[in-house]
Amino acid sequence: MVRLRALASVLGLVLFVSAEADARPGLWTRARVPRSARVDLARARLERIFDGVAQAQGDAEMMQDFRLGTLAVAEMSGARALNDPALSLLLARALIGADIGREQEAVAILSQALRQLLPEQIYLEAELRVSLAEALHHDAHRAVLAVTQALSIVAEPAQRSALLRERAEAQLSLFRVREAVKDATRALTIAPRRAERLAARVVLGLALERQGDLPRAFEQFAWVEREIGAAAEEESPSFSFSFRPEDAAYCDGLRALQRASSAVDAQAREQALLRAVSEFREYEARAATEDRFVAEARAHRSYAESALKQLPAQ
Repeated sequence: MVRLRALASVLGLVLFVSAEADARPGLWTRARVPRSARVDLARARLERIFDGVAQAQGDAEMMQDFRLGTLAVAEMSGARALNDPALSLLLARALIGADIGREQEAVAILSQALRQLLPEQIYLEAELRVSLAEALHHDAHRAVLAVTQALSIVAEPAQRSALLRERAEAQLSLFRVREAVKDATRALTIAPRRAERLAARVVLGLALERQGDLPRAFEQFAWVEREIGAAAEEESPSFSFSFRPEDAAYCDGLRALQRASSAVDAQAREQALLRAVSEFREYEARAATEDRFVAEARAHRSYAESALKQLPAQ
């Protein structure tokens, strides 16, 4: 029922904007409406539907419905034609959130908006640069630069932690492991909330493992497991990676190996080892043939398979 009401609100706003577009005033009428008033109206429409997105947190399907609805409203409200930096930011966010392969278009819009900013709009520059970094998941080199520029003007700890975590991921995708360890450590240090600390520890654990320090990597994953608590295995959250999505399976495999190393009984150890084998197989299947970490994944999987054979018969 909640989802139906939410979808109805999105549809209603889309139809409202569409009806307004169909009933466009004549050229003379439009000329009498100040540009600033049209910008304010378009911004109010978009902010209204962005509020709806926030209400849908926790429901993946509803979130995607809202994001697509937001994009529809953004494109019908004249945001592109009005060429205002704040409106461009909202349009770009809608393009990114819709997740339909239009991130490069968002990059172009954000880059243009940054060029239009006035010196006193430093608050807006911070938001634009954060969104630009988010849109560059297809280009790790440019993402590192965008995050670095955003960090120079962003002060809020949660946002800085997220940016550092994103740069750590980009560095990992470029095989700059030492830099990734530094960024993930800083992200963990300043993360103000539990979810952000968990995400930072996962990235740090992966970076440490790829630096060749498996014991310290396991320390991070042990922290993650303790923080998550005694949730059932199937409820244990997974963590996503923007630049190399297959790394989520690699991390889940490492987490399972860590659980196996600290298991208190044979059954728990067996379940963890089976999970590790499954996750590393998934990584091997999804990773590119030339991926330099496939050999490590294969070695971890072989270890887990050997450990399974050594377990006492049930």
